[in-house]
Amino acid sequence: MNPEKVIVVYFSRTGKTKAIAREISNKLGCAIEEIKTPVSYSGFLGYQMAAIQATFGMTPEIKSLQSNLNDFDLVILGGPVWAGGICGPLRSFIQNYKKDFKNVAFIATQRGNSGRLRIFDKLQVSTGRPPLAALSVTERDFKSGLYRNNISAFLNKLSLSNPKIGRRRVAAREEAETNF
Repeated sequence: MNPEKVIVVYFSRTGKTKAIAREISNKLGCAIEEIKTPVSYSGFLGYQMAAIQATFGMTPEIKSLQSNLNDFDLVILGGPVWAGGICGPLRSFIQNYKKDFKNVAFIATQRGNSGRLRIFDKLQVSTGRPPLAALSVTERDFKSGLYRNNISAFLNKLSLSNPKIGRRRVAAREEAETNF
């Protein structure tokens, strides 16, 4: 598995998951794609719709991806935790594309720390695959910047399961340091 065969696919309602997904994609030098929906989840009504979808396990309509997931050895899935469950758009994505997953890793953003492990269990059941790594970022960690340490640990775990990812990260870090 080489870094060019890795993609980060995410859904973000507030922008936190998007920021984390972009940072991971930049550090790995890999592809990234956002899960898009025809409806907006912004504001209070969007929040209410999100909670309803999570509570009842709904799978909303999502737009097709531009990338072909068969081209990737690892799909890093990211999304917010809604009402203790998988957010609706990510659930729809998994339902539509899980047959194309070879390996997975998970990113979950959430308000607090409760249910952190349960969401990864739910994602594993939904994808039918154990994750190579899992990253949980709370709102508190995001605001304080501590999530960057969690990203490093997540990437280290990925690099242990795939040495080519580790070599790519070291090369990218060295290049960034010389350009600084």
